[in-house]
Amino acid sequence: QRPVVVQNEFHPFLVNRDVLDLCNAEGIAFQAHSSLGGPGNSTSNYSDLLSNQVIMDIAKRLGRTPAQVLFRWSIQRGCCLVPKSKSEDRIVENILLFDDWELKLEDMEKMDHLNMHVVWAGGSENDDSVLQRNCIYSWLREFDPDHY
Repeated sequence: QRPVVVQNEFHPFLVNRDVLDLCNAEGIAFQAHSSLGGPGNSTSNYSDLLSNQVIMDIAKRLGRTPAQVLFRWSIQRGCCLVPKSKSEDRIVENILLFDDWELKLEDMEKMDHLNMHVVWAGGSENDDSVLQRNCIYSWLREFDPDHY
């Protein structure tokens, strides 16, 4: 059976375009998780997305927060998001994702170029144990076993 929604890790350090493109082609909603990255992932040498200089520069230029820039990037890539917060300020910040602004193509491309295939759950996207934790993995193997 085909899933209706697929939740998969997706952020500028893990631009998993193959999965996103397959979902779009098959009419499956793609819900991004870990959109803000991982807080100081101790299993890697990669910096936190929220303090990445490219993200911070774009946010400063646009008068937005790094979190808003990261969420907006995901939305413009065609992802569904479910941002969670207990903070009233952050809830308002999340609502402002949908006021009259968007990232320019050059900003989107700069963020795409941050792709390092980092999976915040630990490991890399080429690690079978990590891939097996992705909810779409088993369906992809059935869909195209030679590729996955």
